[in-house]
Amino acid sequence: MTTIHKETVYKQKEGLVWREVDDGLVIVAPNAGEVKALNQLGGQIWLMLEGRQTVDDIHQAIAAEYPDIDPEQLEQDVNLFIQSLLERNLLIQQNA
Repeated sequence: MTTIHKETVYKQKEGLVWREVDDGLVIVAPNAGEVKALNQLGGQIWLMLEGRQTVDDIHQAIAAEYPDIDPEQLEQDVNLFIQSLLERNLLIQQNA
């Protein structure tokens, strides 16, 4: 299990195809024959994982959009989501 650090920058792995749908986003990994459906929040996070924003930047952006959610819980949920994308080989760490 990879530890998610606040200063790390991730980006979507090349070769993936995604499309926004009414209630989120669908990611297709053509080479692996896999499809991953994301809810609206997952889709928002996915779109921020373009290789420029740190994990902390993403935490802050999501916290600003969802002020009623406990910031610590939100940070934990975002980290778990990023971890799940890494485990599915959908993200890579961006080199500094």
